[in-house]
Amino acid sequence: MPTWTIPDNDEAAFPVQSQVFNADLEVLRLGMLGYRAESGLAVTPQGSPDMTVHVSAGVVRVGGPETIPVDADDLTIGAAHASLMRLDLVSVSGSGVLTITAGTPALTDVVKPPDIPSGHVPLAFVTVPPSAPEIGADQIVGKGFAMLHSGLLTRLDLGNSGASKDIDVQAADIQKVTLNNATPTITTSNWPDTGTPWLVRIHLKQDGTGGRVPDLPAAFEWGVPGEPDWAAMAADESTFVDCYSDNGGTIIYASIPDRMGPAGLGVPAGGTTGQVLAKVSGADNDTEWADTSATAPTIIRGHVNADGTIANGDGFTVDHPSTGLYELTFDSAFPDDPVVVATAYEDKRNASVAGSSLSTTGATILTDSGGTLENRPFFFIAIAV
Repeated sequence: MPTWTIPDNDEAAFPVQSQVFNADLEVLRLGMLGYRAESGLAVTPQGSPDMTVHVSAGVVRVGGPETIPVDADDLTIGAAHASLMRLDLVSVSGSGVLTITAGTPALTDVVKPPDIPSGHVPLAFVTVPPSAPEIGADQIVGKGFAMLHSGLLTRLDLGNSGASKDIDVQAADIQKVTLNNATPTITTSNWPDTGTPWLVRIHLKQDGTGGRVPDLPAAFEWGVPGEPDWAAMAADESTFVDCYSDNGGTIIYASIPDRMGPAGLGVPAGGTTGQVLAKVSGADNDTEWADTSATAPTIIRGHVNADGTIANGDGFTVDHPSTGLYELTFDSAFPDDPVVVATAYEDKRNASVAGSSLSTTGATILTDSGGTLENRPFFFIAIAV
C-alpha cells in the first residue's frame, strides 16, 4: 500500500521531491475525510522499465464506509519534456478507475504537481525529468494516506464467490461474499504479522438457491457450538462470521454474533411442591427429585412430657413402653449415628441416653430420681457428625 512521504534532501533522487506542496497537504486533508487506500495499490516501475508504471490491485475508500475494489493495471506516463521537469499524479477515482494526471512542465525551482481531481484518492507523485526515457523506482514517491483505523467501519462487497474467493482481511472491516456455488472455497489473506491482533467480519450470504456449503480455511477454530449447518440455510440467508487472529492467520478464531451454544441440562422435568433435587450417586448429572423428609437430617431436638407426649419439636416420634423409658424414633435416618444429649426438666432428676440403643434411626432416653426410674419430662438434641 502506498504510504505518504516526503523524503529528506539526502534521500531524495531529485531535490523537488523534498519540497512540501499544497497537494501534499491536500492528501492529508482528504485522508482524514476518508479518501484513502485501504490495501494494495502499490505504484512501481514496470519489470522492463519504460514510460509506464504498474499499480497493484487493492481497495480504496472514498469518503464513506463503503470500500471499492480496484483492479491492477499498467498506466502510461506522457513523454518527457525536452528541457523542463514535470510532476505527474497517480490516483484512483471514486469508481475504482486508475488515472494519470500530468503536471505542467516547468523549471526545477517552480515545478509542482497537478491539483488532485475531485473525488480521487492520491497514490503517488511521479517525477519526470527532462528527456527521461523511462520511469525508475527513484522517480516514484508514495502519497497514499495510511491510517490504522478511523473509527468508522468500512464495508466491501466482493460479489459472488464462484468456485473460490479470497478475502484480503485488511481491505475492509466488513466484507460480503455471496455464495453462489455448491461448495465454494473461501480463503483469507494479508493477515498482519504475528503479535498484531486483527479482526474482520465476513458476511456470507446464501444466493437464491440456499444450502451453499463454503469450504473455509482449516485455520478456523469454531469452538462451541461449532461450525454452523450451512446446508440447512435458506435462500438469501445471511451469516456474519467474526474472524480474529493475532498470529498472522495461523489460528483464526471464528464466531457468529448472538449465536447460542448447545442447551444445558437444565432442571429435569417432574417433581412436586416441596421436593428437592438430590444426588443419586457421585456421577455427574445423576440426580432425582426427593421429598425433603427423605433428606438426611443434620439436627433434631425436642421436649417430651412425662407421659411420653411431644411438648415441642418435630422430626421424631416417642414410644413410652414403661416407667422412665422413652424410645425416640427419627422420621428420617441420620447418615451416621448422631450425638444425642438428654436433660431432665426438673431439679434433682436425671435424664440419660442408653448407649446401646443409639442408632441412625433412634435412641432410648432413661429418666430417674436417685437411681430409680421415674416418669419425668426431658429435653433432647440429636446432632449429625
